[in-house]
Amino acid sequence: MKRPQRFSSVPSFFVLFALVAGLMSCGRKSADSPPTVGETKRGSITEAVYGIGTVTPNQAYTFRANVTAQILERHVKEGDSVKARAPLFVVEGMGQIRAPFEGVVTKVSYEKGEVATPEAPIAVVTDLKNPYVLVSLDQSAAVRVRRGQTARLNFETLRDRSFRGEVRSLYAKDGQFLARIEVEDLPEGILPEMTADVAIEIARRENVLLAPLLSLDGGRVRLAEGRHQPLTVETGAADGEWVEIKSVRDGELREGQRLLLRGRR
Repeated sequence: MKRPQRFSSVPSFFVLFALVAGLMSCGRKSADSPPTVGETKRGSITEAVYGIGTVTPNQAYTFRANVTAQILERHVKEGDSVKARAPLFVVEGMGQIRAPFEGVVTKVSYEKGEVATPEAPIAVVTDLKNPYVLVSLDQSAAVRVRRGQTARLNFETLRDRSFRGEVRSLYAKDGQFLARIEVEDLPEGILPEMTADVAIEIARRENVLLAPLLSLDGGRVRLAEGRHQPLTVETGAADGEWVEIKSVRDGELREGQRLLLRGRR
């Protein structure tokens, strides 16, 4: 008669012991690891709000038929450059249609002999010179934007170049808050409907005390020295890396002091 096979609990005990020992070792390593710190410094900081801007022509003219009418002649096609008063179409009942200004024909909807309706434009002429950039902002950003503020623009295809613009107006339209940015040095290759990352500078501070943004936690920072004393601070301008320290309620902060960084303490 075979004796029932017995499994020893000793190997299981050693496995459990090894797991516990490993966890304790990791805990000791984590506890022994020094916290990540950053230092305060004195310098300048620029605060900005951000949005996506769309290149928009200064003027574009759309020709439509007032009533259903036949296209008798077509002199242009999409992409043609035209001078002011250049002939575009001859339309039944409307006569000769001419370009109102120098530009590019950016839309043609009909061929010769087709019938135009008021719903679809016959043609669109767009002035591609001196476009502006229209930026859509959320409400919290829009309330901080003012006419005359500087804007920085970057296009995805021109990452090695940054363009300077100026806020010329801010207005609401169809539930959107829009800022019009005038840019003087856009190259000719930048066309309407292209998009750019736009940063509008809303505040700039010079020679102020700055702390790493990651050191701020619920309106407080903690000193890296001693018992990691918490300090309640009043902050000002901030960018993606630094924040201005305007005052300290329950202590003092100086240039060069080490602070614990949030999430790494």
